[in-house]
Amino acid sequence: MGAETLIDHGYFSDGKLRGTVFRGEKPAEGHRVILRTQPEPLVLEIGPGGIVDVPINRKIIAENPTVEVHGPHGAVPLWNLSFTWAFTVSGCKNGDESEFFDPADLRVKEVGRDAVYSDVGVPPEQVEAAATLLSQEREVLRELFGIDPAPIAIALLDSDPKSFSFKSDSRGRPVWGIRSSKRRDDTMVISFVVHEWTHGILRENIGIRHSPDARFLEDGLCEYVAQRVYLTLRPAGSESSAAVRNRSYRERGGARDGKNYDLIKLAREHSAHLDAETAAETLIQYMEAMCHDPTEVILGYEVGLAWWVIQTDADPHFLERVLAALETDPDLEVVLRKEQRGTPLDSIPRRDVAEVLGRYEN
Repeated sequence: MGAETLIDHGYFSDGKLRGTVFRGEKPAEGHRVILRTQPEPLVLEIGPGGIVDVPINRKIIAENPTVEVHGPHGAVPLWNLSFTWAFTVSGCKNGDESEFFDPADLRVKEVGRDAVYSDVGVPPEQVEAAATLLSQEREVLRELFGIDPAPIAIALLDSDPKSFSFKSDSRGRPVWGIRSSKRRDDTMVISFVVHEWTHGILRENIGIRHSPDARFLEDGLCEYVAQRVYLTLRPAGSESSAAVRNRSYRERGGARDGKNYDLIKLAREHSAHLDAETAAETLIQYMEAMCHDPTEVILGYEVGLAWWVIQTDADPHFLERVLAALETDPDLEVVLRKEQRGTPLDSIPRRDVAEVLGRYEN
């Protein structure tokens, strides 16, 4: 994986790799990970939710020990297990560190299949308001997709970290954090949450195939769904996805004449791993992307959203047709190329983007 390269670039700044281990569909809680280090093996308990912390340092990397997982009745074949990993990074040149939160440290309010986590300093009425909004968002998403959405959790913070992330909670739900300064911001509590929720629906419920080339096709769909949900819940609101994207697009002069946009080309230009030869290089490039001006990535969101609106203008049932097609073909790009009407996804006029986003002036 190139772990030494990652250490050199500031990864594993807390000296550990946090993993989530599943045996089948259930967390492997109560199992043990055994690293056959010398002179004694290193035994790591897998805790609630399948969480295990693996120390990462140059000695262990150099030794490259074999790994075993043992359950109550002995060794478990690794092919019967699945793993996900996360680690703390501090690779930005300005020294900023990405803060890693564990939802188990927060209060929790269960909301059906979903949950609202909160710091102790968050007023109870804000927790209740967030729970109500989460339920409303689920209902609109259920109507749009015709399925019961995958579960999600949000976390209301009483602080404003610059860069942070959450691990999944003990039920395996992804947790999306909201800073203290953004708890009353509809752009966050509706548009951001629904955008990320839609990614989960596409992966967990619908099973679309991950494709770096389709990055902004998928993000555009998530922005479009967030816009639909926002306008359902806040018909007179002024902070919808499209309104925010319109402002940033115009401020950067995106409406000026120039070559038509190509969503596939935009994704290839701004997906770090496409020119990375190793996993380590991929992660370093992603970190560098986080630390630098995200203008061009934001452009992909803006153009992607506009393209979905253009398609829906041409066919009000476009989303329904796409969802039906994805049931038999999980390749989003292939489906959209077949189903698109009018403006193609690889030749979108700049002025069309400006016109569509401009409908949401505020």
